Amino acid sequence: MLSNIIAVVSSAVIAAGVAIAPAHAAEPPKLSGVGSLIDGYVTRSMAEDKVPGAAVTVVAGGRQVYSKGYGLANAERGIPVDAERTRFLVGSETT
Repeated sequence: MLSNIIAVVSSAVIAAGVAIAPAHAAEPPKLSGVGSLIDGYVTRSMAEDKVPGAAVTVVAGGRQVYSKGYGLANAERGIPVDAERTRFLVGSETT
């Protein structure tokens, strides 16, 4: 589920023509359209897999170029995910 989101986000960045650049690069690559691509995929995947919340951040050229929280960090209290502040537990998924 969530690992699929991460894989597709990585693929989306590569598909957008982003080359891996050193952290000292002067200008990050142009990523026009990557936000809408990520929005569509993450929103659909979360609905299909019943994922309550996720955060996606894209870094290019050593700089953050996109960051957004999706869904709820706390479903019981209705608290939305904040891409800057919400922390997620690291875990594994087995089938």
